[in-house]
Amino acid sequence: MAAQHGGEWTASVAPGRIKLLGILELLAVAGLILPVALDVAPVMVPVTALLWVVLMVGAMVTHGRLGQYGLIGVNAVHLGLAVFVAAGRLAS
Repeated sequence: MAAQHGGEWTASVAPGRIKLLGILELLAVAGLILPVALDVAPVMVPVTALLWVVLMVGAMVTHGRLGQYGLIGVNAVHLGLAVFVAAGRLAS
């Protein structure tokens, strides 16, 4: 992963931390989709979206430190979508 563009940050990170981030991302997918699909604990959708915002801010900082400004744009789009979902769900 460290050899891929955008994955250079993984060279200095413990494998366990990378796996943890992957697990958190998979849980975020479940937290955004399943509560609405199953009509169980729909409050989890905006909570998950807000946590995704925090994750994207961290990703933006990491890519900024590495000078990967194009990837910051990708993270900003994800952040914007998460804010949109959180605001929409909190407003209803």
